[in-house]
Amino acid sequence: MVRAAFEPTEEQRQFVETTSGLGITQDDICHLVINPETGGGISKRTLHKHFKEELNAGGSKAKAMIAQKLFDHLKAGNVTTAIFLAKVRLGWVERQEHTGKDGGPIQTQDMTEDAAKAAIRALKGKTSQQGEDAQEDDDG
Repeated sequence: MVRAAFEPTEEQRQFVETTSGLGITQDDICHLVINPETGGGISKRTLHKHFKEELNAGGSKAKAMIAQKLFDHLKAGNVTTAIFLAKVRLGWVERQEHTGKDGGPIQTQDMTEDAAKAAIRALKGKTSQQGEDAQEDDDG
């Protein structure tokens, strides 16, 4: 028995274009496009033969739609969208700059491990003492 040639419907064409644009793999698309003759999915060969334009256009149309939505949000004054587009399209970056006293360089000091441990103990003691002083003020 000779099988009838596969003829895609308009609905199938739209489905392939949309799913391709969403990044669904061609293997998955093949499983989801049903051949009415077999009741099962189509082969990759059939997908490429009958849906070449839809596969090619899907990604481009999805990108254009996303760009248009972002632009609409930007025109409406959405600050988050403006920041996002400034970063990805204009190369803007956020930086935090750390400086020392009066904008000068940060001062560092080399110390031994024992000196570092002693400094940490002193800071912990200072923190504990401040906590006790605050408690006394509350009780006061």
